[in-house]
Amino acid sequence: MSIVLESQKSYVNQHKIRDNKKITLEKEIESLEKQLEDKKTESNNLTAPFWGDALIRPIIDEIEKIMGLQHDEHDAEKGLTPFGINTRINIFFYRLKKNGKKGKLMYGITFRPFNLKKGKMSLETKKTFSGREIDHVRDPNLCDVKTIECPQKISEIINLMKKGIIA
Repeated sequence: MSIVLESQKSYVNQHKIRDNKKITLEKEIESLEKQLEDKKTESNNLTAPFWGDALIRPIIDEIEKIMGLQHDEHDAEKGLTPFGINTRINIFFYRLKKNGKKGKLMYGITFRPFNLKKGKMSLETKKTFSGREIDHVRDPNLCDVKTIECPQKISEIINLMKKGIIA
């Protein structure tokens, strides 16, 4: 065979190899693009943990256990639901009657998100920035209410509740 024919065959063969490689790479790219779209969808559908259940529920359970109280949730189906401009969650603790039903209201505690990226919350106090008493008519969203960072120890939270410092 002549050198010209050999070089032509080699050239055509190299083109076929290249074309086949290109087809394979395009299929891989298509597959990777589909995987990327799936990952984007998965990423967009991720939900953050709800701070009420993740941060407050363990505190409530521990307070109930230590103090022998029961709390009342506004909507048992939805659980701890925040409300208002400050996205506060109110918890009310009651004594249990002998029949196991809710008795006398003993304490209330109100949580607000503080720095949720770090898992921190604040507690509403019974003081206001203006120095006036808490007034739901003048300040329906309770934006004037002072807050404190939620203590790290349950015993400190209980002490604040017993002293009437937090609302």
